[in-house]
Amino acid sequence: MWDLLADGLKLVIWTVFVLLLGILLGYAATGRSLVHPDRHPPETETSTTVAARVLPAVVSVEVKRWISHPPVEGLEIADTPLDHIPVPASGSGFLFDHQGHVLTNDHVVRGAADIWIHLHDGRQYRADVVGSDPETDVAVLSLRDAPPLPVLALGRSEFLEIGEWVAAVGNPLGHLSESFTVGVVSGVGRHEIAIRGGAPTYQDFIQTDAAIQFGNSGGPLVNRNGEVIGVNTAFGGSGSGIGFAIPIDLAGKVAEALIDDGPLVRGYLGVMLQEVDPDLARALSMERIEGALVREVFADTPAAAAGIGAGDVIVSFGGKPVQDVGGLRLLVADAAVGETVPLGVYRFGQDLSLHVTLSERPEFDVTPDLGHSFEAPPPREFGLFVSAVAVSATTAVRVDSIASGSLAAAAGLVPGDLILELDGEAILSVDELDRGLERARAAARPAAVRADRDGDSWYLALATPES
Repeated sequence: MWDLLADGLKLVIWTVFVLLLGILLGYAATGRSLVHPDRHPPETETSTTVAARVLPAVVSVEVKRWISHPPVEGLEIADTPLDHIPVPASGSGFLFDHQGHVLTNDHVVRGAADIWIHLHDGRQYRADVVGSDPETDVAVLSLRDAPPLPVLALGRSEFLEIGEWVAAVGNPLGHLSESFTVGVVSGVGRHEIAIRGGAPTYQDFIQTDAAIQFGNSGGPLVNRNGEVIGVNTAFGGSGSGIGFAIPIDLAGKVAEALIDDGPLVRGYLGVMLQEVDPDLARALSMERIEGALVREVFADTPAAAAGIGAGDVIVSFGGKPVQDVGGLRLLVADAAVGETVPLGVYRFGQDLSLHVTLSERPEFDVTPDLGHSFEAPPPREFGLFVSAVAVSATTAVRVDSIASGSLAAAAGLVPGDLILELDGEAILSVDELDRGLERARAAARPAAVRADRDGDSWYLALATPES
């Protein structure tokens, strides 16, 4: 009897052991990790499944800026020089909450007079800037009158490792729409990156070989789980094979502050800094290359009050190590105004402990130069001067002149064009054109105009003041 029970117990133990072994082998075969299952998704999570999940929440950001332009001979219209012209541009962005907020780059929307958001499925919505921070190149937009839309989950960039799989996603207008390129994280904590048009003050870029193409600025850099771990910002130029993204830990914090509090208030130390290079480290008898070297202390600043002097190397801030100048800038900016922070300082062979009480960072002109941009000049209604003319066996409405900076100029009409139709109805008189434009104005939408220029006809959208 006992022998039979013992044999049965052994059978049960062996059965359990075999089942556990099978489970462990199953995890190993599928690439899962019992310790960090979120860091090693199953191999069924292919690039195509990640793209299918991510793209519906990635948007195209269409903007229109007005720039000043000197008068051009032959283009003086209606006795007004052509001094303001609209310049279209586009970038990318992504929906990140159910309130209709879009995260993108500041440089995508800076100076924009008009912003439209185009969704993956073809829908489009007008958008407003909730807040923008040129110093990190982060901007938040809000969609007008949009229903609930798909959103992307925000991951964590703090624990990114070199070699991790990532995809750079964008949705620029034109032939590169729905761009999805795959690569790896090739570097983290990149500072002092020079960017054409102006670099942000605070940099902690993720470097990747996933191609960030023209028009992808503002789009998400995602991990294998489809979570956003960065905001695509710049690429290294033709043939370089590298791009840079703002870590989502930084971009998300800025976006949240812009939504909740408006313009950011940052801490201020009051020093001029430089990097510690190998030669300086040897000259200062430092054991390792680290910290930020103070080359100048401004009078009447927190740094001066704390006793920081030229030649000091700040090696820690608030208990966190300082690796370089860019790292110190981020730590200071992230600290609260009025907070007293401990500093670790190396001063010509001595280790010192100081304390500094931060003040509010003064206003600096940190906006990179994108040329002379202006808010859209108030349109003088449509700025359209027309007359009825005989064409073949009928009549048509001819554009005689266009007011500079007007809605008609922005639509692309020029003197000599014939307006054939408006919203699908033939236009045979000036009165018919006026009535059609008033209907479009009442509906708060642009009018669909079919025009003729030198025998070729095409369609254009003539905006109304309310659209």
